[in-house]
Amino acid sequence: MEPIFSERMRVVPVTAEGALLAILVPTDAFILISAALGWVTWWLFAAMAAVTAFMFLLSRLFILKTDVYDDRVVIKYFKTRNYRMEKIRDRRYGVMNDIRNFAGVGLRGLRYRNYLCAGCETGVVFLTQGSVVAVSSYRAEELAGLLPKAVPKPKEEE
Repeated sequence: MEPIFSERMRVVPVTAEGALLAILVPTDAFILISAALGWVTWWLFAAMAAVTAFMFLLSRLFILKTDVYDDRVVIKYFKTRNYRMEKIRDRRYGVMNDIRNFAGVGLRGLRYRNYLCAGCETGVVFLTQGSVVAVSSYRAEELAGLLPKAVPKPKEEE
């Protein structure tokens, strides 16, 4: 079954990855030159090269994948979580700093799950029966349109 909405985002932004490599690659080069001159042992270069490769792969492998199906929302961050549509009570979207706390609702005893990516300002926050879930998304309005919204209760006349 194909998702009706799918989005993949890198957890580590390109600029942070570039800064990481700008620090680690010259360090590797310096250790290589030092090892060639006999100042340090070769195992130090091998260890640092392994750390550099590991950090680069780690920054490339971590992604936030959000898929919306007719009956559920599947979020893969470091672990895959499923949220059934019938359990979602409300949702909000926009700038994450403005919508993350569900101000005025009086939520206590709920679990807060944040699936956020650095560099992404917008997202969707939805409320389930047991948790408040915040998800980064560049297409927040489209994602929020697929999630159920709370129906306001009619005011009782006095």
